[in-house]
Amino acid sequence: MEMGRTAKIDLQDKIKEWQALYKMFGLEKDFSDLLIPEKPAGLDRLLIVAQGLTPNQEFNKLKELMPVYKFEDDLDIFIPVRKTNRDYAIWTRDQREADDFQKEEINSITLEERFLFELKYFLETGQHLDVQNITRCAGSRDAAGRVPRVCWSGFYGALYVSCYDPGGMFGRLCSRKVVS
Repeated sequence: MEMGRTAKIDLQDKIKEWQALYKMFGLEKDFSDLLIPEKPAGLDRLLIVAQGLTPNQEFNKLKELMPVYKFEDDLDIFIPVRKTNRDYAIWTRDQREADDFQKEEINSITLEERFLFELKYFLETGQHLDVQNITRCAGSRDAAGRVPRVCWSGFYGALYVSCYDPGGMFGRLCSRKVVS
């Protein structure tokens, strides 16, 4: 590969990977006709979100693979699920730690998207996202306007999911920019 050029991402291979991942949920998906947004510079991780998959289903799949902790018994009730009548794809930065976009207005990852990223990343690497930072999932909100946050907690030794009041931001709380 020449200096200064990035490797081309094979979208068909990525789509097949996501179809295989959804088989873990008992879903037979065909994303061959899915509209994939143009990949922006610097955002190299494709996430494909299947229609109808809920935070509880994703959390329970993660629970089969790793220790987990959540602040509410039923995430589907506590965090209203993004209503979509179709599968969709987004791009995000392909890195272990979330970025510090607190002062910048961005489209931010949802709780469901963050769970899927964790699942795919863990299956590929055996490692967890956000071991030093915490992803704020500002694309999701509860009825009171609080924002879910997700990280790998060394204290709990588990994937840790909780909620915070957006006015109470602190240093390790970061965002993951998405483009759809």
